[in-house]
Amino acid sequence: MNMLLSPALLILLTLAVHAAPEPGSGATTPRPEMPLELTLQEAVSRALAHSPRLKQSEEIVIQQNHRVREIKATRRPRLNATGGYSQYDEDRLQDFGGSGEMDDTRWNANLEASITVFSGGRHRHAVQGELSRYAASERRFESRRQDLLASIHKTYYDAELAQDTIAVREEAIAVLTEQRVFSDNRLKADVGDRFDVLQADVALSSARPPLIRAQNDYRRHLDRLRRLLGLQYPAGKDANDIRLLAAPEPTTPAQDIEAATQQAVAQRAELAQRDALIIAARHDLKVLRREQAPTVDLFAGYGIENDQFGGDDIVGWAGGLRVNWDLWNGGLTGSRARQATSRIRQLEHEKREIELQVSGEVRNAFYAYEEAVSILKSTVESLAQAEEALRLSRNRFEAGNGTQLDILESQYQLTQSKLESSRARNTLQRALVDIRRATGILL
Repeated sequence: MNMLLSPALLILLTLAVHAAPEPGSGATTPRPEMPLELTLQEAVSRALAHSPRLKQSEEIVIQQNHRVREIKATRRPRLNATGGYSQYDEDRLQDFGGSGEMDDTRWNANLEASITVFSGGRHRHAVQGELSRYAASERRFESRRQDLLASIHKTYYDAELAQDTIAVREEAIAVLTEQRVFSDNRLKADVGDRFDVLQADVALSSARPPLIRAQNDYRRHLDRLRRLLGLQYPAGKDANDIRLLAAPEPTTPAQDIEAATQQAVAQRAELAQRDALIIAARHDLKVLRREQAPTVDLFAGYGIENDQFGGDDIVGWAGGLRVNWDLWNGGLTGSRARQATSRIRQLEHEKREIELQVSGEVRNAFYAYEEAVSILKSTVESLAQAEEALRLSRNRFEAGNGTQLDILESQYQLTQSKLESSRARNTLQRALVDIRRATGILL
């Protein structure tokens, strides 16, 4: 029997391999769309379901889980089947001086079961090391999840701030437009001044660029929010068609800075991840130090092969013990062990650096929170005063006792007070998110 493959068959096999669909190929599922009205709670739930960043982190955890299974599989019994078929040219056949002819083919088939019964502890520490890496991958996933949710909260609050700014700017333009109409009517009635109309026009023109910037800020923040959620706009829609509903007021922290710092060191996923990686590195070191220990395998097999000299096929079993002992490798194991020791020290220093970073994040978040609380308290009073000042300046102007400049200045101060209040509220919201993120509290 001729087992040589023809060139045509080789070409067909090559084409079949390249034409086979790769894993994961096929029609892609269309991405979900942004709703036209969105709440903060719905944004969080949609991000957890659709965020590509989070899906990538989930796959890292799954990958590491299968890595643990891979290492565990090396200690389970193995069953191997081998075989071969060879055909020889007549010029290569040997007769050893006998009268019989040698068969020009040779074939064999073997089945062997084996298991490693001793490895000097390498396998046990390898499994423990991969289990620790699996735990580290889970902590990394939790850290990325917290980063994502913190970004969603702050981006949502920033978009809300842009919405509030748009409303304040539009309200100011409405007041200035009304004042411009009033000044124009007074001029037509010969009781007003052309300068008042010109002054109103200038104020109205100056108020439009900040409104345009606020509208563009809203579009930018909303588009960033869309990317974080892993969504796409509905057909024919964009950021201007999406409306954010008011987010609930964030919870005030119940701890002081020192207590929050201690909680952060105890709960932050990044620190737990480094702890797991340090444990894994220590197991790696133990594996390396056991590299020169012998490995012992038990095996048993059954095989069959033909007799090329015309006899019956040869059938039988074999079993025994295999020992592999690397007695000397030129210092390779020692060098790798020293590298592993250095890696442990690097991770320990990295953990210490993260502890300092976490402490700084907690303090900065509390500083921003205290600043925002103080500003909010001051803006409550100034906002009421600015509203009263605008009312009085308009009454005085209509009564002929004041100037239009007083109205424009009062409107400007009211706009600034409202904007300052919105910014302080945004700073407060972001600071509370940072406090929860820094202390490791789930968002």
